[in-house]
Amino acid sequence: MYGIYDLSGGLWERTIGYINNGNANLDGKGNSFVQNSSTKLATIYQFSDEGVDDTEKQENNYLLNKKVYGDAINETSVSGSGFTSWYNTQSIFVSSVGPFFDRGGCFDKNEISNNISFARANGVGNYFDGFRCVLI
Repeated sequence: MYGIYDLSGGLWERTIGYINNGNANLDGKGNSFVQNSSTKLATIYQFSDEGVDDTEKQENNYLLNKKVYGDAINETSVSGSGFTSWYNTQSIFVSSVGPFFDRGGCFDKNEISNNISFARANGVGNYFDGFRCVLI
């Protein structure tokens, strides 16, 4: 087993995992923690903009980060796009459209709501995103 997984659910929870791909929201929405290298608290995933559409870019980024463990992405999913996480829940890897990771699933969408779900996010606030502090 790798990492510590907080299994709550009910809303998309923001994480400090992202790709540093030059997206404008990295400066506007994430400037307090965006850096050039991973730290003990933040994981910066490698990225590729190769692909004809965002789905291909998501999958390429997923494959590029296949050796990253401890974040419950590779441990619980088989692909970076679609519904390929445990129990057929959403697995949308970060890409040029959304450089930040959201985890968990939203309370109003049963088809994607699961503690293991992950999706890209653009960093803009809304009613179905939140965060939680975890002390280790």
